[in-house]
Amino acid sequence: RDGPWTLHVPDMGQRYFSFQFLDAWTEVFGYVARRTGDSKGGDYLIVGPDWAGIPPKTMKIFRAATNDVWVLGRTLVDDESDLPEVTKLQDQFGLKKYAAD
Repeated sequence: RDGPWTLHVPDMGQRYFSFQFLDAWTEVFGYVARRTGDSKGGDYLIVGPDWAGIPPKTMKIFRAATNDVWVLGRTLVDDESDLPEVTKLQDQFGLKKYAAD
């Protein structure tokens, strides 16, 4: 509600991952995922319906129909020996309030 927010995703290589964005009514309004070509990672801007700012050209913008949103993340873990690598990737995920420069 107190947004907009920036989601940071590191380079995920060939690993399956997804972040699903849902509004307050649980309607999906976007994805960041391997299958959508986002494996190289980056920063993604999540905004509400009334936000009128200008996003940086380097960020993909996702506009929700409501000011409250859910972000659901998934990352594939192949087996127990894969946990340290997944933990390193997850430590690089970030969600922070957007501040225009």
